[in-house]
Amino acid sequence: MKSGLLQRAALLFLLGCTGTLAHAACPAHTEGFTCKEYDSPPRHVSTPSGRYVMYFYIETCPHCQDARTKVDAWRRTLPDSVTYVEHVAKWRDRAGPAFAYRIESVPSFVVDGRYLVAIDSWEPAHTDAAIALVTELAGIRPAD
Repeated sequence: MKSGLLQRAALLFLLGCTGTLAHAACPAHTEGFTCKEYDSPPRHVSTPSGRYVMYFYIETCPHCQDARTKVDAWRRTLPDSVTYVEHVAKWRDRAGPAFAYRIESVPSFVVDGRYLVAIDSWEPAHTDAAIALVTELAGIRPAD
């Protein structure tokens, strides 16, 4: 009887562990930001090799200016193995990265050409949640 209980407990533990090792994906529900998974990874001449996070913004956007402090602080914690690139979003430039990555709003992040995370809210907690999701989707742990 005890061994059966132990086996079930061990199985539940292993199933729980596999859930944490599974690949991150866009959550079904978000508040204050959106997450989209690209059907096929977009590429642009500015796409770096290896692992990367791109940040799209507009210099005159008050929402982007509000997020700037948090994004800059987060960027400084990234490990050297992740390339961080910023782009001013220019939607009318059909040859530009914002068009290639289908950026529809700013501020937005692109993670390894697989995910697009756009901050839709002015609420600081939503910006924090979006940045935490970008970190998770990139599979990175910020450097100390």
